[in-house]
Amino acid sequence: MFQLILLIFEVIALIFLVCSFFLDKSPKEIFSKIFSFIKFNSAKCFLDDYDSEALKNKFNYKINTITCKTEWKLDGINKGVLLSIYSYNGPVILTSNKFNCRELPNVFWELYFEIGKKDWRNPNPNLTIWLRQTGPNGIGRLVNTQYKIYSVKDENERIYISKSSNKYENQDMLGYTLINNLNHLCHSDGSLYLHCEVKFDTFTSEDSFDINYSNFFEDEILTDFLIKVDKNVMKAHRFILAKNSKVFYAMFQEKEKNMTEEINELTISNFTSQSVQKMLQFFYTGELEKNLTESQLEEIFVIAHEYRVARLIYKCEIVMSTFIGKKLNFSDKYTVFSRLIPLGNYFFNPSVAWGSREGNYLTEGN
Repeated sequence: MFQLILLIFEVIALIFLVCSFFLDKSPKEIFSKIFSFIKFNSAKCFLDDYDSEALKNKFNYKINTITCKTEWKLDGINKGVLLSIYSYNGPVILTSNKFNCRELPNVFWELYFEIGKKDWRNPNPNLTIWLRQTGPNGIGRLVNTQYKIYSVKDENERIYISKSSNKYENQDMLGYTLINNLNHLCHSDGSLYLHCEVKFDTFTSEDSFDINYSNFFEDEILTDFLIKVDKNVMKAHRFILAKNSKVFYAMFQEKEKNMTEEINELTISNFTSQSVQKMLQFFYTGELEKNLTESQLEEIFVIAHEYRVARLIYKCEIVMSTFIGKKLNFSDKYTVFSRLIPLGNYFFNPSVAWGSREGNYLTEGN
């Protein structure tokens, strides 16, 4: 029996020597490769068939984009109708029918066309167009609804009036735009054919945080990964990191696929330890810490984008909108909101950035 065991060890030693000679690898490196290969196969249920679609399916959250449209014809508005209702008695506001989507029964939109009060010094009326949203949380709120408003002329030519530009806006005055050339928007029959398309993002998650993992993080139970920030070292779990962050997932997956030496630590130099700590706490609890300052929240928002944590980005956006609301003065309902919040990539990317909404029309032929 002893001789058999000795023979097995001699065969293994011989294999290592042959591999070292032909592969130009040290026995230690070969041994590491073997164990990495074994570990990779044992974890294949989590890392199987990596590609962009597979990565997408590994995360238990979903951002749904709901789209709805409306068309509104203002008959003969450019052939006498407009001047007939242009009055010294005050502005005249025309509204389209309300429209919505069955997926969002408590949210409605309608287009507004305002003809300003008649002024003897100005024979041409001041005209404005905007979109109003009602719901989901009442009125007068800041929202990041994605929309585009345009007119359709002869030969299906589109003239864009207003587009969303990733700004939070008062839902009562979305895309408020002064029209300085009505003729440019109207059909040859003198009517104005207004169209509006709205995209509304909803976020759902299949993740459940009924089980609180915070004690595993706080007590450093069975940790297998180190994150070094400043002079601090934070212990975490590779599975939790990969489950929450697409960047961590891809990083671990790449190393496993190439069967290179396992990553056991990461140094982060472009964020503070406080922001990294709060991101990790979110990974383990699913909740943002309460009473965050605006600057703290902004840094968490940036790091969430850096590590592609969609749930955390979404949470930050909601809280950040409350900060904006406290600073803005709503006494003038025609204010164009200037606080820009970059939302990464999301779904409606307008082809033109609208710095001003005074007749900056974009023509598009279909």
